[in-house]
Amino acid sequence: NGVHVRPASTFVKKAKEYSSETTIESDGKSVSGKSLFRLQTLELSSGKKLLICAEGEDEEIAASELA
Repeated sequence: NGVHVRPASTFVKKAKEYSSETTIESDGKSVSGKSLFRLQTLELSSGKKLLICAEGEDEEIAASELA
């Protein structure tokens, strides 16, 4: 029933290390990868597909490290 807080907070902490805007998309809904609250609204679960996008100065490394 949604992504657990610990892995979600680890992802958000890592995303905040980059200046690029990070978004996560699932089931047509897109949220900031730097917001724990917003990330939890995606109701992610094991096996569910998602798209991680980064846009900005360090987008390539951010997308690579967060994927």
